[in-house]
Amino acid sequence: MRKLISIALNLVTCFCLTILAVTLNGCNSMSSSGQAAKSLDYLSLLTGDWNVSKIDGKDPASIANTSSITRLPSMSIDPAGKVSGSTGVNRYASNIDPARLASGKFSLSPAATTKMAGTPEASQIETAFTSALSKVSSIDLKSLAGGTLSLLGEDGNEVLRFIRAATGK
Repeated sequence: MRKLISIALNLVTCFCLTILAVTLNGCNSMSSSGQAAKSLDYLSLLTGDWNVSKIDGKDPASIANTSSITRLPSMSIDPAGKVSGSTGVNRYASNIDPARLASGKFSLSPAATTKMAGTPEASQIETAFTSALSKVSSIDLKSLAGGTLSLLGEDGNEVLRFIRAATGK
C-alpha cells in the first residue's frame, strides 16, 4: 500500500511540475509577444515626419549664428521602423531597434548617408545634429502627447527635440 501511495505521489508531483513548466513557458511567450506589441504601439506613435527644433537645448539657427537656414534636420519614421531624413546637408537612412524600443530605449542601426557639401552654417548644424543623434539612448514617450519627440542621452537629458511636421492635408 505504501508503495502504491508513493507512486501516486510521484505521478502527482510530475504532473504538477509539468503544468508549472508549461505555464512558465507560456508566460515567457506572452512576455515576448507583449514586448513585440509594445514595440508596435510605440512605432505607431512615432510614425510620421519630424523636424528638429532643439539640438542639445539650442535652436538650430543659434548653433550656426544665422537666421536663415535653408533646410532643418529632419526624421521620417515609417510603420516598419525605417528611418530616413536630412542632417541639414546630407540625407540618411537607418532602422529603429524594435527590441530596445519596446523597453523605452531608442537606438538606430548604423546609418547610410550621402556625402554632399554644404555651406559652413549648414555644416555646423549638421555636425551638431549628428553628434547629438549619436548620444541618444532613450525616448521621452510622454513628449509624444504634446506633438513633440524628445530623444534623451544616457544621463536622461534631452539631446534632440523634434516637432511633428505639418501634413499639408
